[in-house]
Amino acid sequence: MGSILGIGKEALMFRNWLSWATFCLLFASSYKYDVDIFAASEFMKGFQQPEYILIIKKFAPYALIVLPFFLIAMVAKNGRLSYPFRRGSLILGLLLIFECLRLIPSDLQYAVQLASAGVVVTVFILIGSYVSGSRNPADIPSEICRGVGAFGILHVALNLSIIATGMGFHHGRFLGTTIQPNFIGVQMGLLALFLMGTQYRRWYFNGLRLAALLGALAMLLMSGSRTGLIVFVVSSAGTLFLRGIKPIYVLAATIVFAIAINSYFAFSLDAEGFNQYDRNNVNTRAESWSYLFSLIDTNVFLGTGRLPNFSENSYLRGWSAVGIIYPLLLGVFIVYTIYNFIRIKLQGSPVPEHAVLCGALIGMLFGAIFEGFLFDSFTFSLYAFVLCALGTEAGISGMWKSRAIAGMGVRSTGEVVRF
Repeated sequence: MGSILGIGKEALMFRNWLSWATFCLLFASSYKYDVDIFAASEFMKGFQQPEYILIIKKFAPYALIVLPFFLIAMVAKNGRLSYPFRRGSLILGLLLIFECLRLIPSDLQYAVQLASAGVVVTVFILIGSYVSGSRNPADIPSEICRGVGAFGILHVALNLSIIATGMGFHHGRFLGTTIQPNFIGVQMGLLALFLMGTQYRRWYFNGLRLAALLGALAMLLMSGSRTGLIVFVVSSAGTLFLRGIKPIYVLAATIVFAIAINSYFAFSLDAEGFNQYDRNNVNTRAESWSYLFSLIDTNVFLGTGRLPNFSENSYLRGWSAVGIIYPLLLGVFIVYTIYNFIRIKLQGSPVPEHAVLCGALIGMLFGAIFEGFLFDSFTFSLYAFVLCALGTEAGISGMWKSRAIAGMGVRSTGEVVRF
């Protein structure tokens, strides 16, 4: 694993511990012990996962324990703190604090979960700050991408192993290590982007990466998740555009992909003749959005103070629960993200991993219209969103330090990373 992360002996020199922190964060949040949900949910009745996956889920949260030790070791080694995360992280921090305060009176348990997520994110930010203090902030996007890519190889392998056992499917759709097809769909859509956008030094690791990419795309289709497809397409288009590909080519690639997916929709039938994307002419989004709007109507400014049952829109879900401050702060963050997107484009193509992070951020903000993953406490999608936001912002801080960052495709370690 050390070599996959591009660490090797450098781990002893504290050079790539942000990659390890990223890996641990995503691993712990993706493998939650949710057996109790299987037992309580009528919808999940009959769904099975292999025993070894349940064992992994039972112990995966302990991966977060290593984060404070990373921080202590880096403080002892470097003793320097340089804060590369600016307005974006401040907005996300204010949003998380507001969510906690609003939910405490009526949903204390969920407020505590949000506060715990905030502590984890704070520790991660401090690790990134010490990385920035010892090197250029432009290194942070690279290290985050290596961590996400390494996690992607492991996560895809474990989900493929579930398919090999004949498990992981429910009502014709692939759920894998999750309990909801949209969860695994968004995961695979994002991981496919990172696996496509990260290249390692050794050919056999690149072979693993490409195999994992194909596996991620296959499972994205098997999940039947339209949100996952949207996240992948929008993220990929944004990344290609930032990498200097002409808009006409980006549009052409998007149209070709859309035609291919549409053809898959038309002919995708399982052994029982079931189409993963067939909703029996039921508009599930319209139903859930109507319900969320009805909750918003009860208290436009302060919300209901409780987590709604429907989760098909992050913005409406947050608004209905904690009030109008949630969509307003997210709106400010979206404007700031678009501003950064334009800055990156106008100042020339950034290093490849910077483009991947910013493209993924745009894709997730767009996908949040159709799924509620941004208003959550301890999930892969939430932490991936935070990682993309922090990595994008840190990369911009690095651009001010080095105007020649667009030509930094070759690292001091000799690693070449390109999209």
